[in-house]
Amino acid sequence: PVGMYELMTERCTIYDALRPTGGESKLMSLGPGNLPANRRHVLARSAQFERLIDLLSDELDHVVFDTPPMLQGAAGLSVLRHVDAHVLVVRNGVSTLPQVRAVVDKIDAVPRLGVILNQYRSSVPDRLQRLLTR
Repeated sequence: PVGMYELMTERCTIYDALRPTGGESKLMSLGPGNLPANRRHVLARSAQFERLIDLLSDELDHVVFDTPPMLQGAAGLSVLRHVDAHVLVVRNGVSTLPQVRAVVDKIDAVPRLGVILNQYRSSVPDRLQRLLTR
């Protein structure tokens, strides 16, 4: 399917590239398109990517980027140059404290909206959780 790469290289329109997500008609997704993963970091630093962000910002209320893990390559860090803020996602039981500190040090210049602890298993019994979430 067409995606970000085709949009950046003007091979499609924004309306061809955006895909609806499930039941929410106002929530759309934009995949990477037909570009090998090992080349994505190059486009994230290009003038084409800056134009893409301008286009998305003009057409949409909010733009959210789901980047690759920050310690696994430069693509995520390249995208952060273009955002107003970030949310840090930490994988519970996998990400170590030194890894989290290293990422925080790298991205500290970008305002943080919060942290999501992913794959956390609560020790609060299900019955009590249901009572608390009503």
